[in-house]
Amino acid sequence: MPKIFCARPGCRYPFVGSNAESHRKEYHSTAHNFRYNGIKVKVLRRLDGKLPCPCSSELHARYSFKKLTALTRLPQHPPPEESPHADHDIAGRDPLADSSLSNSPLSVDGPPASRSTLDPSTLSNTPTSPPFTADKIAMEEFNAPEVTMEEVVEKGADGEYGVVSKGIRD
Repeated sequence: MPKIFCARPGCRYPFVGSNAESHRKEYHSTAHNFRYNGIKVKVLRRLDGKLPCPCSSELHARYSFKKLTALTRLPQHPPPEESPHADHDIAGRDPLADSSLSNSPLSVDGPPASRSTLDPSTLSNTPTSPPFTADKIAMEEFNAPEVTMEEVVEKGADGEYGVVSKGIRD
């Protein structure tokens, strides 16, 4: 008998986790901060339920923030075509393969996370790291105050998602 069962529609790993809170944080949290190339990076969970890697490689995207943390803490970040620390392989399912669930809005519970961006053109990229995508990642220098543009998205009475407010927060 599993320790927990996640009842969220579309959860890719409903039996993984020691308790409901650790499962929610690992697979359903909306954002996480990582260190990548000397920059504090805030990554927002996508609609398909995956957290994108700060290097923008699709093969590095993970459902589990713990697996993405392990990937970003490697002494040298792997090239885009390598994919260490893969998500859990449950019952032989390939976690990197796309399925009808991966593009479903039911893959995550609730509205998409608010989107925060900075201009990535001011950052330098090494030849081994692809350019940052500003629509997925917010960046700030070490010890810099966090100032972000925020769009709050909510589900309306008609069942559609829409932007309800915009603003700047510290």
